[in-house]
Amino acid sequence: MDKKSPYSVQEINHCLRVYKDVFNFELINMEEKDQHKEDNLQGSTPVQLMNKEKTKPKQVSEPKPSLREENDSITLSEYNHFNPIILEKYPETIKEERAFEDKYIRAHEVVKINFLYNKSNINKKVAFWSPLHTSDTVFHILFNFAIYLARYDISVGVLEPISKYPLPLLELTLSQYTQKPKGWIHAMEPYFSEKDFDPHLARWQYKNVDWHPLNNEIISQKWTDDDISVYMNVISNCNVGLIIFPEGRMDPYYIEKTLSLIHELWVFVDHRKQLYQWTQFIKELDINYPNLQIKLVYYDALDENHAKYIAEEMGYPLVSVIPPIHSEVLDTQLTSKILLESDLGRGKLEPAFKRMFDNLHLPQIGKRKKRIWGILKSLFLYI
Repeated sequence: MDKKSPYSVQEINHCLRVYKDVFNFELINMEEKDQHKEDNLQGSTPVQLMNKEKTKPKQVSEPKPSLREENDSITLSEYNHFNPIILEKYPETIKEERAFEDKYIRAHEVVKINFLYNKSNINKKVAFWSPLHTSDTVFHILFNFAIYLARYDISVGVLEPISKYPLPLLELTLSQYTQKPKGWIHAMEPYFSEKDFDPHLARWQYKNVDWHPLNNEIISQKWTDDDISVYMNVISNCNVGLIIFPEGRMDPYYIEKTLSLIHELWVFVDHRKQLYQWTQFIKELDINYPNLQIKLVYYDALDENHAKYIAEEMGYPLVSVIPPIHSEVLDTQLTSKILLESDLGRGKLEPAFKRMFDNLHLPQIGKRKKRIWGILKSLFLYI
């Protein structure tokens, strides 16, 4: 909208409350005056009452008392510290709020479709982030961990966050293993566009995981704080929502705003000494976001004792330890099998993923027989 009202909805509501108080005050004065007249009539003699009746014009109704006499004065106990409001601009503000509500409703329809069969209201949002560059190793860990969770009757959604310099990898990786659904749209397209979209088109599911890769149309939008909040709601109706942060320094506008909307940040660390340059930054995140739990995942590990030492030095709990998987990641780029389905990859990742799952501290989701069946089903694939 080109022209925006300078007054917030809070200011408008406050002003209306003041007007309401003034109106109520006048009504009280009216009632007091009527009561005073009635008391005077009750104290009059019959002769006085007859004289008063004679002074009234016949067949003419009495005028109603005005809401405010000239000598009346009003004193409000509440101090109005807002700027004066121009009521002509009020409809414009309301139209702006309704436009946002319409956009939110369209996005919510997508959320309901994505997790239509989810039977649990348990939700935990976890972001994966590495302060050091890992050649996308952390991305592949998240990709396979989401599929691992989905095998155990857990609804999982994976989201690529908006950032100033996005490097969308999710759509490229998904296209390696599966075809894009026909007519697929991003979950935020119904939100940003005034066109009508079928919410079912916003679902890209692979290996029982709902994926939300970025595309150029969504990246090019002008994002606000409200937009980011709505975007994070896309994964609010699943058991576990995983977000992959770009490696390196966080975008201060987009990424750091996302931190207030998630539950946990898993920081991936290794043996490199450059990690200590990020210690202060991570501590500042811990202070600035008190509701955010920060945990460590040690990857490319040859010795778990060193991982425990790093965790103690940094002062954060250790979620899991992952052995080197660089060669296995390179091998998957030449095949149609994900890392978790290769013999070497599965042997390295499953023990680490078991610890990562335990550290999510989820209540019992699904029955144990479903989990056992999920394991047997995955084993049958390789017989």
